Amino acid sequence: MKIDEATIESIKNIFEKQLVNPIECLLFTSDMLTGSCDNRSYNEFAKELLETFSELNHKISITHLDLADTEGQKRGLVISPTILLGAGGHCRIQYWGAPTGHQSGPFIEAMLTASKTHTPLSDRSKKSLRRLDHEILIECFVSPDCPYCPGAVRLTNHAALECRYITSRIIDITQSMNVALLYQVSSTPHLVINEDPEISISGAPDEEMLLEKILFEKDPSPS
Repeated sequence: MKIDEATIESIKNIFEKQLVNPIECLLFTSDMLTGSCDNRSYNEFAKELLETFSELNHKISITHLDLADTEGQKRGLVISPTILLGAGGHCRIQYWGAPTGHQSGPFIEAMLTASKTHTPLSDRSKKSLRRLDHEILIECFVSPDCPYCPGAVRLTNHAALECRYITSRIIDITQSMNVALLYQVSSTPHLVINEDPEISISGAPDEEMLLEKILFEKDPSPS
């Protein structure tokens, strides 16, 4: 899994034109096997990918952490590699598994959007998200060859970047099949809200559909 020189040059130009504020990337890996495959090649790919990006633009910082250490445990991370994206100390986008195939484009777009102070969500959606007053986790199950997954990924990432109460967790089922089986995910994209399989969306949702699931989900914390 290598990035060719022409693609690297194209990404460099995109970063130069569209990155606004500094971006933080936290990479968690483990030498132990996690998920549903031999993750060592994915660990190496994720490391090389992020290091390449940081070399292309000084606004991208990379921190490499051990999945089993305190920070990974505190965040409930169980898949290696896991990448957290954000800015200003707030990393509300999680990638469980290296972003390969159709997921590479939305991953770069998430970095670009995180560097800005606004998202492409409609004004109506932004206004609705301001009503949220409790934590929401959106788990978006994807596969590298799924042409419909990028749209779902973009939407969940935009929601997380727009609202400080939302965390977007992108889970590659080819690298995390054990997690997908917990929710009986049989196709992608598949979204689960607050780890409740009863509150889910099969297929790529539009803004209205996702917001309806989010805004009518009760606060999971004890009252």
